[in-house]
Amino acid sequence: AGTVKTAEASESDLVALVAQKPRRESGGKVYAGKCAACHGAQGQGGIGPNLTDDAWLHGGRLVDIARTIRVG
Repeated sequence: AGTVKTAEASESDLVALVAQKPRRESGGKVYAGKCAACHGAQGQGGIGPNLTDDAWLHGGRLVDIARTIRVG
């Protein structure tokens, strides 16, 4: 499959990307290096919000999460 830009990705596009093990592993490395310091190694929160519950400030659908990561 080709590269899908999250700016253009639909929920189904993002579900398909998450299903790809190499993408998950790559994303895990990015998360560990850029996000875990605030959100915790397991997304449990700390300085930053908990990412494992249903309380999302900007929406919890994959398209919402992708937009939040992309633009803040």
